Amino acid sequence: MSGKLRQELFISAILGSLILLNIFISPFLFDDLPDARQRLLQSLLCWALIWQQLWQNRLHNRSSGSAPLRTSLGWANRLTLLRGGLIAACAGFLWLPAPSGLAAFLPAVLYTLAALGDRFDGALARRSGNTTLLGAKLDMSYDAIGLVVAPLLAIQYGKILPAYLLVSAAYYFFLFGLRWRRQRKLPVLALPPNSLRRTLAGAQMGFVATALWPPLQPQLSQLAGIAFMLPLLVGFWIDWLIVSARLTADGIAVKAAFEQLTRLTSQWLLPVVRLVLAAMLWLSLPAQASSQVTTLQWGILLAVLGIVSGIAGRVCAIALLLLLNFYAGYEFVNATAITTLFATVAIILFGTGRMSLWHRDGDLLTRQGEV
Repeated sequence: MSGKLRQELFISAILGSLILLNIFISPFLFDDLPDARQRLLQSLLCWALIWQQLWQNRLHNRSSGSAPLRTSLGWANRLTLLRGGLIAACAGFLWLPAPSGLAAFLPAVLYTLAALGDRFDGALARRSGNTTLLGAKLDMSYDAIGLVVAPLLAIQYGKILPAYLLVSAAYYFFLFGLRWRRQRKLPVLALPPNSLRRTLAGAQMGFVATALWPPLQPQLSQLAGIAFMLPLLVGFWIDWLIVSARLTADGIAVKAAFEQLTRLTSQWLLPVVRLVLAAMLWLSLPAQASSQVTTLQWGILLAVLGIVSGIAGRVCAIALLLLLNFYAGYEFVNATAITTLFATVAIILFGTGRMSLWHRDGDLLTRQGEV
């Protein structure tokens, strides 16, 4: 490893520590000194883990296994490291009372920026021609750490249920299972490319980031967490069956079955879900005493029309959930309203399917972090 790269790594460690120090000793954000010290200590410990991942994988700072080692991280890897620093700052809020005032928004802002950064580091690497094995490894590692820290915070604030930690644990169970099989010389197959896998992973980060924002109602975010969680866990289980060679007895038949399921979902299930969502929403919206249509009601109507017609259905579904969060009198306490929520999340995750007028908005949820 070159002296220049080593120097950059150590500078990043010191600079990240100084930034965290300035955040948590700021009198404008925190006026409780003992809590501020604990926040700083927790964030520094998480930053040490983030940096340790960088140091451990430093020799992968190359475009391929046979390519020469690069002498600097490059801007894409620096952006990925910045995302890790934002996650470390989030860790400073664990196991302490929620901050008040403007600081109450800080955990949500930090993790939202980290989630948004996941959209750009890989794209930056590809556009600049600086893709590296290091970037791919750090991206996966930091996403996994973030999906432990941020859900723990959301649980602490009552925004999601503890069961959502199954999402956090799934990645580590998967890695442990692979290592266990390799140690016992059992077959481990490569996972085939799957855009849905990236979509589900990106959706988890977006959901947890949104759940952390104080205005989001717990009754919505807790149920939405279950709706977002279940498809990802099913996806992990299917991936495990693939890598553990349990679906290889007739690979052609298995592939055909998945293709048939995808086709049926797109052509029939998702169009039906769109209609069911509109019907359930009609039945579950509370009656308004005033005959005047409010701006919020117009927004809900436009979102539903976008979903039913298939015009940017995923974006409209996200907008619908946020609008219902602020719609007075709407509560997710009965079967009709819960069905509405699950149908909306299904559209966010899987799209609107056949007979959609425009559905390129699905790219918004596809993870761009892999480099």
